[in-house]
Amino acid sequence: MSEIENKIKQDRGYLTMRTDANENHAQEWKLPPSLEVDKDRIARFVLEQQIKAVGVNLPEPKTVGPIKSDVGRSTGSIRTDDKSFVDLGPVGDFEWNKPFSYGAWIKRESAGGSPMARMDESNEYRGWDLHLVDGRPTVHLIHQWPQNAIKVIAKEPIPKGEWAHVFATYDGSAKASGVRLYVNGQVVPFSVEQDHLTDKIRSQVNLHIGRRSGMGALFTGELDDPALYSRALSPAEVKQLSDVSPARVLLNIPLERRSSEQRKTITREWLSLNFPMFKAVSNDLVKVEKDKQSLEAKIPTVMVMQESPQPHDMFVRTRGLYDHHGERVSAVTPAFLPPFAGEVAVSQKVEPPVKYDWHTTSELQAAEEARRAKIKELKLPPEYENTIAGNPIPLFDSYTITHAKPVSSMPIAQNRLTLAKWLVSPENPLTARVTVNRMWERLFGTGIVETSEDFGTRSSFPSHPELLDWLATELIAKKWDLKAIWKEMVMSATYRQSSSITPKKLTADPTNRLLSRGPRFRLQAEVIRDQAMCAGGFLTELIGGPSVHPYQPKGIWDETAGLNGNLRNYKNDSGPNLHRRSLYTIWKRTAPPPDMVLFDTPSREICSVRRPRTDTPLQALTLLNDVTYVEAARGLAQRILKEGGSTAATRIDLAFRLLLCRSPLPEETKILSAAIERETIRYRKDRKAALALLNFGDLPIDTEYNAPELAAYTLVASTVLNMDETVTKR
Repeated sequence: MSEIENKIKQDRGYLTMRTDANENHAQEWKLPPSLEVDKDRIARFVLEQQIKAVGVNLPEPKTVGPIKSDVGRSTGSIRTDDKSFVDLGPVGDFEWNKPFSYGAWIKRESAGGSPMARMDESNEYRGWDLHLVDGRPTVHLIHQWPQNAIKVIAKEPIPKGEWAHVFATYDGSAKASGVRLYVNGQVVPFSVEQDHLTDKIRSQVNLHIGRRSGMGALFTGELDDPALYSRALSPAEVKQLSDVSPARVLLNIPLERRSSEQRKTITREWLSLNFPMFKAVSNDLVKVEKDKQSLEAKIPTVMVMQESPQPHDMFVRTRGLYDHHGERVSAVTPAFLPPFAGEVAVSQKVEPPVKYDWHTTSELQAAEEARRAKIKELKLPPEYENTIAGNPIPLFDSYTITHAKPVSSMPIAQNRLTLAKWLVSPENPLTARVTVNRMWERLFGTGIVETSEDFGTRSSFPSHPELLDWLATELIAKKWDLKAIWKEMVMSATYRQSSSITPKKLTADPTNRLLSRGPRFRLQAEVIRDQAMCAGGFLTELIGGPSVHPYQPKGIWDETAGLNGNLRNYKNDSGPNLHRRSLYTIWKRTAPPPDMVLFDTPSREICSVRRPRTDTPLQALTLLNDVTYVEAARGLAQRILKEGGSTAATRIDLAFRLLLCRSPLPEETKILSAAIERETIRYRKDRKAALALLNFGDLPIDTEYNAPELAAYTLVASTVLNMDETVTKR
């Protein structure tokens, strides 16, 4: 960016120097007469204070409202808005099956409206116009809107506040392909939104500048040199119309009345015509400025809020009388939580951290003894106490608490920055407790406080209050280092327990709230899908970018998207985007992806902190039949055939290690080997069925392997993908 800005500064410096040096000399410039395009011209209008119509048997133009005129871009301009327009009379009586052309110089202030139109709004919009949609030039040719009309709209807008020559030609073919749109003499690409015209577009209203026949499509901006033709002009002719030097109209102004900017415009045009170096630098400046705009467009925009100099007075509203003010209130924290840090201290002195040993701290020792008493009361088996050689293993070995003491006190502003600092203040326990509780839930399936979405009066009581306190203080002491807390949790004896369960444990601790065993719960929908694609070897690991369109059931969004919804006629992506991580899947809140919803992904219509977990037959059917999982099975089959050795046993072993992180039991190897042999024989007899399985989805097939063998291994890979161990954290 700095190089671009330096280049812009350098070019502008050169252009300014040359302009200043030649300004007086350039004012005597005499331009030759401009070349006109007169053939088949119906009318041309010189938009001065007294509008002149150039043509044969043309009516006198009429202005409505306070019209302002200016020098313009070519011959003189007028400005229209919601209070003013120009009535040019019954000019431009075009028909749907005859060629014609029209356009003008436009300097827009509004994003919409019709700079030129002969359109009868009261008669189903019959007629034609030159319209703007979000600044993009648009052409309507209408018999009856929208069922019998042509509408084309340019893909790029014309600049706001700058002159642009906009022209349209039509060849009389009654097709959108017969329309051409030009901006500054160049054909521009457009989108076709309506393309069915079979009847007349001739209307009984007059041609207007600045609006249609009624109060619709009001245009705010300036218009200069509108012209109409009874044939389709060639690209060269349109280019000739747009090649008008901006100095031409300025040179008509007496020398003593020219403004400083007008003098400089004349000078720049004269230098560009007579000095190739000046023109080259001017063109380079335009290019570099566009490069800067493109670079700036790639930089994300971040909303930054600024506090009001004087906060608004806030009042409690009286129930039933909401226009009556009750008690005046201000921003404070709840009474049961610490006040804003600024109300107590501006600076804090942090004492050295104090390390507490689990077995020597009286408070924690008492808590541990209470826990062990509960174990005895429930008659849990000896291994539940997690002992090694008779020594108890605590949940964590030690912990650190940092104390902070205020040194000075003065009030500060109660604003968003104050609130942000208070949220992570060591005196505020709530943020840290909620954070570590959610981290615990991610690892163990259930938080220390089961209702992770609610820490208020309706929340459940913590199963291990002291542990929650310790984790929260540890997070603060480690300066909110989440990685350190994750490491602490996964390396604890509690997390490293086996998730196997005995009848006694099931009776004494059915939901594992006492942490008598390791975590065991079904994975989330996104993890199940992503690990399947990863095992299949085709997960796209690209990071970032827009949403992608994976497989979805046909017509899934046609009803919920409405008539003009952007997801009607949904088409899935192809190539790498088809297999991006689930994080990037496009989402419609009223109809979320079915394969995600089946595995309890929230619909996102409301905020959900904690996901429910269900086990239904539809989940198994999805893993067996959904196209993504069938592709994953085929990808895994190709992978184990390629990397798993030459025998069925070694290939099955690789599949287990990829998905389950273990080798199969002898009985499992025997069952799956028999399945491979059986299915290979079946698919050799029914090759059509094998090809149907292998061609399901867009994932390319490895032609190195014969179809019956690959199909058989695909079924076995699908079996491993559907095992409870594969979709369960244990």
